[in-house]
Amino acid sequence: MMDDTFPLLVETMGVHGHEKGQRSLSQRLVDQRRLGPLTFRPVEWLSLALLAAGGIASIIYGCYMSTPGPEYKRSTATGVWFSTLMTVFAGQIVLRLRQPPLPFRCGGRSPLGRFLFWIVFYGVASLMCAINFLALSIGRDDDGAVWSAMTLVTLLLLLVVLHARFLNEVATQDVDITEESNYHSPRWHTRWAAALLWTNAVLQWGALLALVLLSVGSIILADGWTRYSPRGKFAQITLANGNLQWILYDCQGPASNSTYPTIFLDADASHGAADFWPLQRDLVAKGRRVCIFDKPGLGWSDCFYRDQPVLDPMTFYDKLLVATGEPAPYLLVGWGGGGSN
Repeated sequence: MMDDTFPLLVETMGVHGHEKGQRSLSQRLVDQRRLGPLTFRPVEWLSLALLAAGGIASIIYGCYMSTPGPEYKRSTATGVWFSTLMTVFAGQIVLRLRQPPLPFRCGGRSPLGRFLFWIVFYGVASLMCAINFLALSIGRDDDGAVWSAMTLVTLLLLLVVLHARFLNEVATQDVDITEESNYHSPRWHTRWAAALLWTNAVLQWGALLALVLLSVGSIILADGWTRYSPRGKFAQITLANGNLQWILYDCQGPASNSTYPTIFLDADASHGAADFWPLQRDLVAKGRRVCIFDKPGLGWSDCFYRDQPVLDPMTFYDKLLVATGEPAPYLLVGWGGGGSN
C-alpha cells in the first residue's frame, strides 16, 4: 500500500541519482507528468480549498467543543468528524496530484492493480459517506449533513484524480526503469519517508474505519426519527440574550375548559415529556387539559446555550407558556427538582 506514495516523499527529501549530471527516474517521470492529465490546475486549486476549509472548520469546531456547554443548538460532534475527514481526503488529492507517475510494476503492482485497489478503497469510503449524508439528513443533523456532503464531493474528486493518475501511469510504461533503485536509496532520508508513509496509511485506514462507525450511528439516528418521531409540536422561544430555542411540547385534553386550568407538568433536569405520558393520559381521561414538554437538552428539544441561565422562571417559563398558545389560567405542577422552578 505504501509504495504508491513512496517516490514522492523520497524525491521531496532530495534522494536522486548520485552521478553528476544524471537525471533520476523520478525527474524524468515528472517531465512526463507535466504533459499528462494531472496538470489540471483548477482541480488542484479546488483540492487546496477543500483542504483549507476542512482544516479551519476542524479548528473552529474544536474550540467550541473545548468550552463548557454547546454553542450551537445541536451537537457539533458530527461536524468536527466530517470536517476532519474531508481534510484527510483533500490531502490525498493534493498528494496524488503532485506525485510523479510510478514506473510499471513499481513495488510489485501494475498500474491497473494499484488503480483497482484505490478505486475499491475510496469507492467504499464514498458509499459510507453517502449513507451518512442521507441518514443525517433524515435525522435532522444539519451540521453533519452539510459536512458529509462536502466530504462526499471531496471523495468523488479523489476518484477522478485516481483515474487520471492511472492514465498517466499507463503512459509511462515505456520509461526505462533501470534506475528504480533510486526510489529505495539506503540513505537516512528514506527512514523519515517510510515513517511518513506509515502515517499516511494509518490516516487512510483510520478515516475509512471512522466513516463505517459514523454510518452506524447515523443510521441509528435516522431510525429514531422515522420510528419514534416527536410527539407533539415545537414552540420557538426567544431567550433574553436574543438566541432562539425550539422546545417540544405536547398538550392533550379538552381545548377549552373554563372549569379547570391548563396543567403544565415539570420535572428535574433528567426527566422529559416521555416520563409524564402515563400521568397525562390519566388526567386527560378525567377531563383535564395537560401539557408536557422536553427541557432544553432533553428529548427532542434544542440543547442549552453556553450562556443560557438554568431555566430561570423569569426568562424561560413565561416565554414557554406564551409560545404554546395555551389560554390562561395555568396550573404548574413540579416533580422533584421541577417543584423549585
